[in-house]
Formats: sequence, C-alpha cells, structure tokens
Amino acid sequence: MTLNIVQNWQRSLLVAILFFVVIFSFSNLTTRPKVWFDEGLNVEIAHNFILFRKLDILTAPDAFSGAPYIVGTNGYPLTIPLGVVFYIFGFGLTQTRIFMLVWIIVALLSIYFVVRRFFGIKNALATTAFVATFAPFYGNGLTALGEVPGFVFLIWGLFFLFEPEQKNYWLTGLFFGLSSVVKPSLYLLLFPSFLIYLFLEERKEFFKKLFKFGVGAIPPMFLWFILAFPEPFFLKTWQGALWFYRYPFGGEFSILDALFRNIKLVFTHSTLIYFLLMTFIIVLWFFINGKKDVIQRKWGVFFFIYGAFAFLYFLKSPGWLRYLLGFELLTFVFLPSALENISHLFFKTGRFPKFAFVFAATFILIIQLVQLFFFRSDFYSDDSQRTVAFIKESLARRPDYKVGFLNLPEVAGFIEPLKKFHIVKIAGPSPVFGENPLSFSFNSLPRFISFSKENDFVKQYKDVLNSNYFLLKQIGRFSVYELK
Repeated sequence: MTLNIVQNWQRSLLVAILFFVVIFSFSNLTTRPKVWFDEGLNVEIAHNFILFRKLDILTAPDAFSGAPYIVGTNGYPLTIPLGVVFYIFGFGLTQTRIFMLVWIIVALLSIYFVVRRFFGIKNALATTAFVATFAPFYGNGLTALGEVPGFVFLIWGLFFLFEPEQKNYWLTGLFFGLSSVVKPSLYLLLFPSFLIYLFLEERKEFFKKLFKFGVGAIPPMFLWFILAFPEPFFLKTWQGALWFYRYPFGGEFSILDALFRNIKLVFTHSTLIYFLLMTFIIVLWFFINGKKDVIQRKWGVFFFIYGAFAFLYFLKSPGWLRYLLGFELLTFVFLPSALENISHLFFKTGRFPKFAFVFAATFILIIQLVQLFFFRSDFYSDDSQRTVAFIKESLARRPDYKVGFLNLPEVAGFIEPLKKFHIVKIAGPSPVFGENPLSFSFNSLPRFISFSKENDFVKQYKDVLNSNYFLLKQIGRFSVYELK
C-alpha cells in the first residue's frame, strides 16, 4: 500500500512538471522566444521540402541557394519531420512551435527515463524539474533549432552505451550520428568524445567496438551528405564546405581575441558562474563517491570529456552560450546525485542528509524559476508575425505583386515561395545567396521591399530605395517599402 502511494506520488509529480512545461510554453508560444534568423531558415527549408522535395531556401521563385550544408545548419532530423507536420496540419509559426514543444516533452521524458535507470527515481525527478525550469531550455527548445532534438538523440546514445543489459554500440553510433547531423556545431563533438572515452574506459576489443559504433553512425551521416550536399562528387562543393566549417565565424574572426574575451566572460556572466559552481560540485562527487560505481564512473568520464570539448569550442566562438547547452543539460543529469552524496558527506546520520538535499534542490529550483519568470534573455516580440501578416495582405491586392527581402529569413520564411526574392548572408565565411532585389532593372523591381535594419544590402542601393520606394509601414524593427 505504501509503495503504491509513493509510486503514485512520483508519477503525479512527473505529470505536474510536464503540465507546467505545457502551460508555460503556451503562455507566449509564438512570441517568446521571438522568431530568430536561423528559425526562419529552418521553417522555409521544411516547407520547401514538402513543396519541392528540396532541403534548401529559395532566393527567387525559380532559384535555390544551392548550398543546403550552409543555409541548413540544422539537419534533416529536424526539418523533414517539421515538413511532415506542415503537410498534415498546415503551414505556420503556431504549428512550428507546437512541433518543438513536442520535442521538449520527449526530451524531458527521455531524461527522466534514462536518469531513473542509472541514478534512481528521486534524482530523475529532480533532474527533470531542473531542466523544466531552465530558461535556455525554452529559449533554444521552442524555436525550430536542433539543440533539443540533438540532446534527445544524445541521451539515448548514452543509454545504450552505459546500460549493461542493453549495451549496443551500433545504437550508440546511430543516435550520436543523428545528434550530430541535427546540430553539427554542438554535437559533432560527440565523435572525438566517444573515441577518447572508449580508449580510457573500454579499451578491450577497442577496434571491434569502434567498428560497431561506426556502422551505426555512418547511415545518418551518409544521408546528411546526400541531402545537404547537392553535388557531392564535385571538388568545389567540398572546398566550400571545408572553408565554412573550418572558419564558421568568418576568415577574419580572431580566435585569440575570442579566447581572452570568453575566459573573462566565464567569471563574469551569471549563467557561466552558475554552471562553473555546479561542475565543481560534480567533480567533488566524482572523486568522493562517483568512482565507486562502475557505471556512474563511466558516465562521469564521458561527461568530463564532452564538457571539455564543448567548453573549448565555446571559448573559440563569438561567445554564444547556446554552444554549451548540451553540456548544461548533462550537468543536470549528475547534479542531484552529486548533491545527495555531498549531503551524506557533511551530514552522516539522521535525517539531515535528506533535508540538506531537499534544501539544495529547492534552492536551485527557486533560482531558476525566478530567472525563468523575470530575467529571461530570449526576447518577447511579435514583430515578425505582424510583418508577415501585413506583407501577405499587401501582396493579395494584385496577383502579380512580389516582395524583395534583404537578409530577412525570419519574415521571408513565412511568405509564399513564388511571391518573393531574397538575398541572404549567413554568419561567417558563407557566400551571399541570391541577387539584391534593389539591383533589378526598373521594370523588374518588386512591388515591396522589406528589411530589418540598414544593412550593407540596403546601403549599396540606398539611392535606388529612396528614388523608387516610400516607407509603407514600420513594424517594430522591420521596415516595409512600396514602389512609388
């Protein structure tokens, strides 16, 4: 009877956490986080897959970028299922965000199941609650990006790597491969992490295990090559890809300057200090108690290896915290167990260890809830939606009207493909895709022009804009011009 009561209470708590996530997400589903540049690209790619069977963006009614491996920095495990959602339920931002909310729920259930298997149900509930109240989980998870789907594949890859009764290197390779192609900038680091882990912890039959892992990882990676590289047998394609992935932030970007700036950021940014303290707690747990259990030791070794790679990659970046999301979510996997063990270290008898654990976990939840409700950095905005609605209404005035976008995928991605021209520049060393609509001959100028700020594409043709267009509507940060 007592066991059933406890189990029912645990299930109820899990349901309550998921219910909180759904209600909180729906409170500002399409406006917070605002629609981002990359999200607009992914939405258009998913839509174009259904319309044209191409995972690419359009730069004109009859022209694709030709470089899906650059414009589609979030891979097909995200965009193809999203395209299927559009096919079944219609195309729009609401459908996109609900699709991503499903990924969030799947991620939380996956985290709960895996942590419960290795660290116990109490720690599983704590980890799930920590992740569910972590603001960047929503900032990155509700937008059509690959961070959260990639972590779902990551956590299941680790399950089949560490589960003694279901250890399967082929499935680990498969899930790590899917994780890597859905968000290469975050999860390609899994491959060197696995290699080092295997050498340190499971060296016996090393090459046999590595072969099984490779057999699992190759199919999703090969499919990525086929879909993302339209001309995989041309040297020019691989030269462009190599340059892009070698210098993802641009050829003139100074890694040395970034290192000094980001090292300083580690000790001044509240989120980084927060995870630095949690990592210290996990290190303390690992050397005090974590090494006693073989499975938990293996978890810890992989965590430190992957964390080191993720941290180094962040240090050489422009300081984008999203590169640490996988590491941050893995931190929550270990944190409850670390807190529990350290509580027993300082309070050896009676109920004090339990009280100390509950106090520490509650304190963390309160901090995260305060940040979640009052200090989120994923900005609120409905500018994109209002601009899309206004442009659609304007285009509907005549069937021959078209709109030209100047590097504005967060709006262009939601406009009918045959009605738009779009010049796009992805961050870093990528080329410019498409022609500037302002460079067209006078008789070919689109009826409308839209952009978010006076970027280089506007400045180059400022005279054309001023001579031929007038400001029709200013919607927040977005401008819409019409031919005079």
